[in-house]
Amino acid sequence: YLKIRVQTAEEAIELKRLALLETGYPMSADWSFRSSDPAWDATLPLLTRGLELGAHETWVDCPYYEQANYVGDTVLHALSNYVGYTDVRLTKNSLLGFIRSRGTQGLVNERFPTQWRQESGTYAMLYVLLVRDYLLWQGEGDWVRWELLPGLRSQLEEMLHWLGPDGHVGKVIGW
Repeated sequence: YLKIRVQTAEEAIELKRLALLETGYPMSADWSFRSSDPAWDATLPLLTRGLELGAHETWVDCPYYEQANYVGDTVLHALSNYVGYTDVRLTKNSLLGFIRSRGTQGLVNERFPTQWRQESGTYAMLYVLLVRDYLLWQGEGDWVRWELLPGLRSQLEEMLHWLGPDGHVGKVIGW
């Protein structure tokens, strides 16, 4: 949506041209889909456009509001990325950003880039799934081993403290 409000004094103004500059990562869908439900098929261009608007240097949760890369949102972005696009550099960049955002307790930050830390036990656990999914879909074991595994091991060690005597996850830290 775009709202333009112009106030003039005595003379009228004539708007002759309006232009928008759109920025983002140049995503190009490498897939097609067709179902037995035309209503569902009609939503796919909208869903694809939403995904592409969230593509910048990393995935962002919303191109309008927060514009940050959240672990929880990136789970869905990454899976959509693997299914519909061959270029997975944004997902790789997100995985690296999260593991490099680890704080003093060893957990990935809930979001980045940001100057405020917000740790979430739930999002830390989701990050483990992000790495697992990357391995399952992309099979880049060497990259994961050298770039992510040292930080991931540290995070998993911290998460072991959350296990109760019965072996189930008890109280987790953060939001």
